Amino acid sequence: MSTIKSKRQLANGISAFAVAAALVVATPAYAQSETATLQGHVDGAAAGAQVTATDTNTGRKVVGTVDETGNYTILGLVPGTYTVATDGKDAQTTTLLVGQTAVVDFVAAAEGAPAGIVVTGRRVREVRTQTVSTNITPAQIENLPQSKRNFLSFAALAPGVSVTAGENAQVQAGATSSQNVNVFIDGMSLKNPINHGGVFGQNFGLGNPFPQIAIQEYSIETQNFGAESGQAGSALITAITKTGGNEFHGSAFIEFQPKAWITQPYFDKKNNVPKPDYNRKQYGGELGGPIIPGKLHFYVAAERTNQLRPARPETYRRQISLRASFRRRTSRITRTSSRVSISES
Repeated sequence: MSTIKSKRQLANGISAFAVAAALVVATPAYAQSETATLQGHVDGAAAGAQVTATDTNTGRKVVGTVDETGNYTILGLVPGTYTVATDGKDAQTTTLLVGQTAVVDFVAAAEGAPAGIVVTGRRVREVRTQTVSTNITPAQIENLPQSKRNFLSFAALAPGVSVTAGENAQVQAGATSSQNVNVFIDGMSLKNPINHGGVFGQNFGLGNPFPQIAIQEYSIETQNFGAESGQAGSALITAITKTGGNEFHGSAFIEFQPKAWITQPYFDKKNNVPKPDYNRKQYGGELGGPIIPGKLHFYVAAERTNQLRPARPETYRRQISLRASFRRRTSRITRTSSRVSISES
């Protein structure tokens, strides 16, 4: 009997060790659409000629080869602004967004055209795929106002997508619950398979899964996206973060909201109830730059929210006579999020 018991204990120990090892060595799911593609045509170029795309921020260079028809394709580019150059042609500049395909053509001047005129062209190509997607650009994230400091709030710009009101940002698409949404940041999934909200941080609390100031851009796929990403039934959000570059750059912000800027409930005003203490401060900053120019860069970002707000149960249903004896309580909520990265070109 003791032998059987010992074997069971050994088996349980091995099982527990196997589960722990699986948790330790488990690798996260990665998205497949956080990059961009560049393609085009080079008139008069011989097969094997090279087209070089240079990231204007980091200096990273990616080379493509022209085929026998004069066409080239460069895959897997990090979204950003690129200078595209080839021998014998003037360089061009284009901006690539997440999951986007841009076309940069180097076209020779037509016969009979006046001397000195060089025809070049670049455009964003509308790729006919089954996926319905919307891009949230860096300009929109930097310029559109929203008080949550949650980058997921901008998902409401996509058709058919809504974001819940309040302090968190539960994303709903296609009239289904937020549990069917998955968010990828730099290819890593933030899926929350336990609590409601779809992704980590969107169930309770202030709900900021990542500092907004560190997000460069993202795309929202709402229909017919591929199954390779997984754990998404209504919408798939793919975001990329900022990175350091060959020049030092940074920014900082602070937002302050005192109680004088917050309206008081109607019945509190009517019954001359003093306005409770309230204030909210949101502040943060970012800094990036080179460690070895053209080779190694760094980027650091952090945000913080300090909020003092009233916590009073049954405000509207309690009797006025009880208001004088009710002792107000305040709760202080603090949120901090940060991002530190070192990238190699």
